[in-house]
Amino acid sequence: MKLWPFGRAREMTCAEEQAAASDYIDGTLPPTTLARMERHLAWCAPCSAFIATLRLTVTMVRSLPHQHAPRDLKQRVLRATQEKQE
Repeated sequence: MKLWPFGRAREMTCAEEQAAASDYIDGTLPPTTLARMERHLAWCAPCSAFIATLRLTVTMVRSLPHQHAPRDLKQRVLRATQEKQE
């Protein structure tokens, strides 16, 4: 984290906020990054809307029933990968 004069942390940019959004929603940001994120979200309406949409998306995906992959999926993926490498 870069410091501005007098030791004050530089404000988070929208790009930095979007890069940290998943960790923010998961609650895994370090305290200093969390504080920067919350300061940014307090004044940036587009990023606040982005977080709200991402949070809703995560909630909806987590509510979907669990699906098991076909048993032969791993072999098919490996075979396809090997064929592309040849």
